[in-house]
Amino acid sequence: EYEGLAKKISDPKWKPDFGPSVVHPQAGATVIGCRDFLIAYNINLNTKDTRLATDIAFELRELGRSKRIPNPNSKNLLDGEIVRHDDGKPVKVPGMFKDVKAIGWYVDDFKRAQISINFNNYKKSTIHDVYDRACVLAKERGIRVTGSELVGLIPLNAMISAGKHYLQKQNRSIGAPVSDIIECAVQSLGLNDVTPFINNEKIIDYAVMDDNDDFFDKEFLESVSLNTPAPGGGSVSALSGSLGAALCSMVASLTHEKKDMLHNRSIMEEIGVKAQELKDDLAHLVSEDSRAFNKVLDAVRSPANSEKDKKEKTKNILLANKYAIEIPYQTAKKCFEVMQLAEILIDKGNSNSLTDAGVASEVAFAGLRGGCMNVLINLPELIDKTYINQKQKEVDRLLKKGEKLNSKIFKKTISSLEMT
Repeated sequence: EYEGLAKKISDPKWKPDFGPSVVHPQAGATVIGCRDFLIAYNINLNTKDTRLATDIAFELRELGRSKRIPNPNSKNLLDGEIVRHDDGKPVKVPGMFKDVKAIGWYVDDFKRAQISINFNNYKKSTIHDVYDRACVLAKERGIRVTGSELVGLIPLNAMISAGKHYLQKQNRSIGAPVSDIIECAVQSLGLNDVTPFINNEKIIDYAVMDDNDDFFDKEFLESVSLNTPAPGGGSVSALSGSLGAALCSMVASLTHEKKDMLHNRSIMEEIGVKAQELKDDLAHLVSEDSRAFNKVLDAVRSPANSEKDKKEKTKNILLANKYAIEIPYQTAKKCFEVMQLAEILIDKGNSNSLTDAGVASEVAFAGLRGGCMNVLINLPELIDKTYINQKQKEVDRLLKKGEKLNSKIFKKTISSLEMT
């Protein structure tokens, strides 16, 4: 409250970010704060009974409920007698989930009751844990959860967390494409039960994404073939590495499912998750490399009508060139990580997919070398000799490590094939 601000800012924890810790007698105060993402979420029930929905909501929410003696003639705790303290106040029982608010209501459009929930911190209390518990509580009361409804938007990581949760319950690898993980979450949570769940509209990360982000298919191949400098070798290098990572994920997944290789299931899941991460990172670098090149062009083409403009232009060109170096360098480093995964898969993966792991290393090594070449071609544009020398050494080390590892993987692959 504003009236208590003078006392509050005397506390060191409330020290202002700027200015003295005193209230100006003729001025107010501006307080800026933020909270974590709030998820508005409804769980659907196969009943019109709002009291049953409310009964379950009271169990789930952090606030909890008044303690009651169960009524032997009813499965609804609301029908039980309230337990009270000596002063007549109800004894309170805390709810199951922290940072969760919930209430039961009836929705005429759907002809059913819902448990309406707000998640104030979806990382502490997840939607899938609350949904699973609601299913148990509903069954105890003789009703069923038929699905759920998302009101507004949800962060991607909340959906991925839910999808991985349900994949693990099925003993399936969580090293799956993000689209598959999300689909598992949508199906498991019944998010299409009363309204359509459209990923690009409901998941905030996708809703704000540029339509051109991380997109390549035949159209991308056509654009590479045109008489334009971008997308070029840097983008193709990243795509090559991304394909290698995708192959690693495939081999890990096939091994994870193999009955006689259950002893390797844990490491295959780790590889699958890492491979999917690298696949997506490198896929992003496909388009980011083109953006980096365009930044250089924009800086070079910017006007310089005054001395100030000239200095600014020179500065922007150097910054753009540095960025155009760092992007392919990231590509090269991530491609090496793909090769490291391929090496493990050669030794511990499904023998029927041996050549797939070998090919993963080959295309990743091509991406590594391509990334390094794109670093080297841009270095002469800089004037920072220390940075240039450092990058040349890093590229040289990476190339040597990559060549050594790829040769080792290739020999292992060929040797194993000759033995079969």
